Amino acid sequence: MWVIDFVIDTYPLQLYVSAASALVLGLYAFTMPACPPVRETKNRTLLSTLGLMPSYCLREKRMLSSFLCHALGAALQITNTFGGTFLEDFKS
Repeated sequence: MWVIDFVIDTYPLQLYVSAASALVLGLYAFTMPACPPVRETKNRTLLSTLGLMPSYCLREKRMLSSFLCHALGAALQITNTFGGTFLEDFKS
């Protein structure tokens, strides 16, 4: 994202850079070792089956504060990503 924002400011070129990086990462994924899924034989609870176990962990103060900091950081990154484009629209 920084490369696109600082170096390349033209719109079509951004798509080419993102396509090239996706291709490189896709090829890298094929070089990773095989990891077969592990079969779990233990009984699962309803919370873990529905994927609600992380929300159960938010009852701890440190997990809740970590989640809030990460959520705010993600929102700030999205805002900063499109901030330059937004401000460029005001130029006359």
